[in-house]
Amino acid sequence: NQDICWSWTPKCGNYAYLEFFDFDVLGRDAYVTINPPINGKSKFYGNEFNPANLPPKTIGFPADTAVMICFKSGKIVNGHKGFSARIIDKPNSDWIHSPNYNNVKEDYYNCSDTPPPYGYGKGIDHCDVRSPSSKGQTINMHFCRFDIHSPLEGDFLTIHPNPTGIPKYFGDSLEAAEAPPQWTEYPEVQYLTVCFKTRPEGVDDHEGYLAEIYETGMSTTYGPGTDYYSSSYDYQYYYSGRYY
Repeated sequence: NQDICWSWTPKCGNYAYLEFFDFDVLGRDAYVTINPPINGKSKFYGNEFNPANLPPKTIGFPADTAVMICFKSGKIVNGHKGFSARIIDKPNSDWIHSPNYNNVKEDYYNCSDTPPPYGYGKGIDHCDVRSPSSKGQTINMHFCRFDIHSPLEGDFLTIHPNPTGIPKYFGDSLEAAEAPPQWTEYPEVQYLTVCFKTRPEGVDDHEGYLAEIYETGMSTTYGPGTDYYSSSYDYQYYYSGRYY
């Protein structure tokens, strides 16, 4: 019979980054809740033998947003060990990407065609959660690079809310049939979650993904390849995947 919560508020200009080291939460009325939600879910439980409702290993939360983690257990826990995790601050960024991209702000600020120095690794289970900074703002996501293989072996990307009917995104470029849209607008979406998973044993040499997430002040039909979009923080012109 335990019921305990932890709250973390990042310093101004940072976001909370949560990493789980162990997770073995099962039994009657035993679970962990996490807010803001991840993939539209806040309640998690399970272990390596019952993984369907496990949380991601690592999560990056929205900028300047407090995170609440709660643990609850009932009368019967059957010897399960619980969980261990660490939460820290990381600097805010408009970018989400696979871990193999270094110095993103300096090297890829204009969606550079330069490939990352090496491919992504094995055993990745990471989600990024983003939300509008204020009411009336609309999240936009623009992929600069995409090279992920293969879903049958465990390398794929998911997006919630999903902009298409494709459950898992993969392919060697944004032109692949199962790749995500290069640009998507998410009007009236409170939380956008992008998750990346790779197989536990051995991966091929693939570039992973790189995307920019920005806000606009209203829903718009303009997208990549058009000449203008309205931004809440500045005004820029957009030609052929480049900001000027």
